[in-house]
Amino acid sequence: NMCNSQTYTKSGTGQALKKKNVTMFVENPGDLIDGQTGEYVFTLTSAVFDMPQGTNRYFQAEFDVPLGLEWSGTASDLTFKNGAAAWSPSSTTYDSGTRRLTAKYPLPIPITLAYSEIRVKLTANCTGLTGVSSVNLGFALYYVMDGGCTAPHKFSLTCYSSPLTQIHCPGGT
Repeated sequence: NMCNSQTYTKSGTGQALKKKNVTMFVENPGDLIDGQTGEYVFTLTSAVFDMPQGTNRYFQAEFDVPLGLEWSGTASDLTFKNGAAAWSPSSTTYDSGTRRLTAKYPLPIPITLAYSEIRVKLTANCTGLTGVSSVNLGFALYYVMDGGCTAPHKFSLTCYSSPLTQIHCPGGT
């Protein structure tokens, strides 16, 4: 225990080895003009997923949408699929204060993860911008083993990615 006042002894076999390995390739628009929509594609080029599974488990895709880009709020503008097979989110939320777009995908996984794609369409919005602005869309994919917890832990499946896009707005030089 944490006070070191008792000693415990237990023998037996623990949990079998679990593993995860996901690599990702990103395609994004290099340049957008005001009102133009671009598609960001996050391809899971390889994927091994064998993690413990509690109750209400899910994958969580998080996008940090910078000023200069806007999500339409339309479900078809955020997809997770492999070929014709799609994985529909159980919930999609956008927090306008933090500008975070979050989608939760419940397990079991209905698609093959390797070579699956998470696609999000975003539109350039020059409100408050002039000239050329460099913006980075942040993205990470997580696994939540037990969504029934009050504050569930998110295991990172991918490294945080932040592809750059130049937004071309009227005004400036």
